[in-house]
Amino acid sequence: MLVPRYADEVAGAGAGAVRLEPGLVQRLGVRTAPARLGVLAPRLRVAGVVAFDEREVAVVQARVDAIVERLHVRAPWATVRRGEPLLTLLAPSWTAAQEEYLALRGSTHAGMETLRDAARQRLLLLGMDAASIRALEQRGSAQPRIALLAPRDGGLAELAVREGASVAAGTALARINGLDSVWIEAAVPERDAARVGPGTPAIATLAALPGQRYEGLVEALLPDVDPATRTLTARIVLSNPDHALLPGMFPEVELAPAAPDGERVLVPSEAVIATGVRQVVIVAEGKGRFRAQEVRVGTEAEGSSEILAGIEEGEPVALSGQFL
Repeated sequence: MLVPRYADEVAGAGAGAVRLEPGLVQRLGVRTAPARLGVLAPRLRVAGVVAFDEREVAVVQARVDAIVERLHVRAPWATVRRGEPLLTLLAPSWTAAQEEYLALRGSTHAGMETLRDAARQRLLLLGMDAASIRALEQRGSAQPRIALLAPRDGGLAELAVREGASVAAGTALARINGLDSVWIEAAVPERDAARVGPGTPAIATLAALPGQRYEGLVEALLPDVDPATRTLTARIVLSNPDHALLPGMFPEVELAPAAPDGERVLVPSEAVIATGVRQVVIVAEGKGRFRAQEVRVGTEAEGSSEILAGIEEGEPVALSGQFL
């Protein structure tokens, strides 16, 4: 049947508003809640990947032209300790530098101190450490072989030579990656990037290490957006003394951005209707009158949404029955 409409009802409702009988409101199950002031400090849960700390990488190089006589460590990713021999080189120029130093050291002529110090410094520059120089002085004869030692603890990430190979001065022979600290590279959505920055607390958990929580801080938000995922990378530095965190693991990262200054108007997220063009809430004005109000929504978390503009504190908004 036709439903009569009266001039005073149309004027009283206004554009974008409806008026319902109280009994109909009750039968439809319309629920309302007042907008309130509060602080919304949501935590972000994002995916990440464990990577090597590039500052913990050490490169072993040949200081002189030489031949690789022997490899002491042959397998990639073998664990090495600081001071452990990695490979032995046969180097004629190494022998000549030692002979020169021994000759100057044995000279009794005046004014040889400067030349002797220069020869000793040359040995240091060629890769001989202080202990090896003391052994040379005690032995009194040159050693044609150079034993290159691991400069740090870690995993042998790359071994670029084999026995019998000739290498030139400056050639990278091996690379050692340390595990005392690692990076977690967390993928932060572009829309949340403004809330994350250096110093943001982070907690990482991994399925491979149940019950373990690794706490750290965001060191940097890298200035590069992945065009495929529209995410930025947050670099988190974690201490890893037991070497339990291994590169390639996929942790779940919880970021805790700082709370915004001051309180904001908050409404339950279920009250916000996204039409695709705008976002609205249904404001209950009393006596069965409801009005659609366009709003500007900020952060959403924990079932609440920030309202940056559109309604004020205390205004009741509809939580259910909006489409009915």
